[in-house]
This record gives sequence, structure tokens and C-alpha cells, in this order.
Amino acid sequence: PAWLLVGTGALVLGSFAASVGAQEPSSALWGGVRWLAGAIVLFAAIDVLRSRPDASRRMIDIFTGAAVVVVALAFVQKAGIQFIVGASYTGNRPSSVFNYYTNYAGYAAMAATLATGEALIALDQRRMTRMVVYGGALAFMIAGIVISDSRGGLLALAVGWLLLLLLNLRRGSIVAQAIVILVVFAGAAYIATPRSAVT
Repeated sequence: PAWLLVGTGALVLGSFAASVGAQEPSSALWGGVRWLAGAIVLFAAIDVLRSRPDASRRMIDIFTGAAVVVVALAFVQKAGIQFIVGASYTGNRPSSVFNYYTNYAGYAAMAATLATGEALIALDQRRMTRMVVYGGALAFMIAGIVISDSRGGLLALAVGWLLLLLLNLRRGSIVAQAIVILVVFAGAAYIATPRSAVT
């Protein structure tokens, strides 16, 4: 789609342009290369999966599963176990497989927003097993965002949830269910989050 091409192109070009005046140009240039690689993979996935009616479900399953692994590695890193992903670049703020804690939290926030939508769909379709699985993954991801101490990650999650509600305003019953789900999962994540991270 044109909007995806424009948005992804802006990310890639902006990243390469930022490397010109960067403090560490080679590191910034490498960031541009990674954005370009990510865009190519995204476009390839869209092209391959476009003809499959269940493609969006499978993509969300893959994205959520990957995010659960990423968040689990953040908890491992936060616990001081460094032989898997190494030490965080920013002290006690976990970054998991990402190079910066806010990048990690932003990824987890995107995954949590998708997981929330999928949990709502499962609830609407009375697929309770899927609802419980996605609910557990969602609570885990929210706790993973909280331990990052990233205000940007929390803000991204809040904006994602707000957009999810706005996109479903016409479906009153879904909005009511969404609000209940958000309150329940935010509460569960709060309970599951270590006290030090909450503070």
C-alpha cells in the first residue's frame, strides 16, 4: 500500500540522513541498513502472505510469539543473567535483543497492542482458549514494558490502546469489552511487575 511505502521510506531515508551529522556515523549508518533490511522483509512478507486469508492471524501469532521471547530475555537480563543477550547498555534498564531500552519497550508496546486486538477478537468469537493465551501473553508483555523504565514504551502502549478503542467506536459492545480487558490486564501486569520496577 502507498501509505506503507511512504512511511517505511521515510524511516529508511530519515535514518540514513541522520547518519550524516551523527556523533558515531558508522553506528548510525548501520541503523539505516537495519531499517532498510526490515523494510525489505516486511514487503516480502506482505507479498507472500497477501493471497492467504488467514495471513493476518498467522502474522500476529508470529509477532506475539517473538515478542514473548524478547520480553523473557529482558527479564533474564534484568535478573543479571548476561550469557544469553549480554549486559544492557544502560545499566539496569533491560534492552533484551535491542540496542537500547526504549527500542525494546517500543517493540513490546506494538506487540502488546496487537495482542490486545487479538484477545478482543477471540473474546468476540467466543474462542476462550485463544483469549486466555493472548491474555497471558499481554500481561507478560505489559510487565516487560514496565521493567524497562521507558516512558516512551508506556506512552506507545497507551496510544496504541487509544487507537484500538477509537477504531472500534462503532461497535459499542466491543468497546465495553475492550475497556474491561484493558483494566484487567493492566491490573494483572501491575501485580506481576516487580516492586522496584513499579516504583
